[in-house]
Amino acid sequence: MYNTEILLSNLSLQKAKIMIILLGITSDINRVFAFLKAFSLRDSLVLYHDWIKYLKIVTWPSDECGNLKQAPIYSDCIRNKYISNQIRTKEVNKSIGKCEFHIHGVHNPPFSVFKTSNTVKDGIELKLISIIANKVGLKIKNTTKYDGIPTNKFLLGYPIGLHSTDTIKYMPRYYTETYMWVVPRSASHPHWSNLTNVFKLKTWLFISLSLIFISVSMKYVSTSNNIDIVTYVFASWGVFLNIPVGETSNKIPVRIIFITWVLISVALTTIFQAFMTSFLTDPGKMHQINTFNELEQTNLKISLAENTFYHSNMLFYANKSTFLMFFNDCQMLEFCFRNSSVAALTTEERFFYISQLYFRNVSTSLYHTFTENGISFHRTLNILVEAGIVDTIVERFLDPSGWIRGQIMGRTSVHDYAPLSMFHMTSSFIYILLGYLLCIVVFVLEFVIGRVR
Repeated sequence: MYNTEILLSNLSLQKAKIMIILLGITSDINRVFAFLKAFSLRDSLVLYHDWIKYLKIVTWPSDECGNLKQAPIYSDCIRNKYISNQIRTKEVNKSIGKCEFHIHGVHNPPFSVFKTSNTVKDGIELKLISIIANKVGLKIKNTTKYDGIPTNKFLLGYPIGLHSTDTIKYMPRYYTETYMWVVPRSASHPHWSNLTNVFKLKTWLFISLSLIFISVSMKYVSTSNNIDIVTYVFASWGVFLNIPVGETSNKIPVRIIFITWVLISVALTTIFQAFMTSFLTDPGKMHQINTFNELEQTNLKISLAENTFYHSNMLFYANKSTFLMFFNDCQMLEFCFRNSSVAALTTEERFFYISQLYFRNVSTSLYHTFTENGISFHRTLNILVEAGIVDTIVERFLDPSGWIRGQIMGRTSVHDYAPLSMFHMTSSFIYILLGYLLCIVVFVLEFVIGRVR
């Protein structure tokens, strides 16, 4: 019969969470310690018999942070007296609150960026943990190892860790990564566009006939016997275009033809400036790879990083028999930037972060990115636009007064490209004619007022 009052009177055992009593003879107590460590039951009491049938009493009191503070061992029980033996461990240097955060992870920008193999330099997770540590009054130890924490000691012949670790396993759900393909951007070969892309064929025919008609008319006027009328007409053209007329009559028709072409050119230039687009050139863009199926049919080699290969199943749907494997995204993008026949699978955050940090001399505009989800999204968006969902939203919500934006002359604005018609051609001349009519009215008023005075 053992005297438990002596046992419970010990102050170091009064804060025990649970008491474990092992019946029979126990030779392997390591499983018990593993169980206590797994469930963080450090303030516990264990009683058992060893193979010599001595009563063993072991406790595991902890400090403020849960680390092992001391390990009292009560071994031999002789005449209801316990022989106590305490093994004290050295104190662990603590930060504020006698606790600290230890960051463990791998180099995974932009979430965790390591300066060396053991020191965290920057990253989203570091910023997040810093905010949490500031709230609870703790400091962060930027290391992947337990520096300064004592190593394991042998207690009762079994290794027991003299430090406790509470691992917080979490998934960063505050940000979602989307894998995308990085392929070279398609080349562009600008060239002159077809003349019928600028104006319709009948518009060009009208301009040509107008030039011929003006030339013949000026030639006929120049051969007229009425010199005064010819002089007045030529002078009117000169004043009309602010060009002095001082040449002989035999050169004036050529000048008039040139001036007429200048007038038409001004009108055409006005139209081009109104449309803010140069219709005379074609960008000549080649077909851009924008789907995974198109990527499979090309000769581009697929490159993957080690972390991407284990987190993506897109490769299993590819028809490529071979692919390039790299240790990290930095090596993969470096090889991709040097070889134009390589397509890389990465995330948008890693692509722009690594490009701006390590490859500043490489322009990211030379590469095109796409995702399968993005293609589906744009396809769905185009279907909604064609169905009229945008016009419905604008009509019902954005314009409560009833006016529909983009509606001019009873017709909605044009969304597709189309050649300029005769209406566009004559519109600029109408504005010019209105300006000249205003000038004539002002001239007449000045003449009438001058005669009245």
